[in-house]
Amino acid sequence: VGAARVAAEESYHCIRK
Repeated sequence: VGAARVAAEESYHCIRK
């Protein structure tokens, strides 16, 4: 539950695409 975790997940999804 943190902005850092959200940003990391978004980046992960963007990179995985």
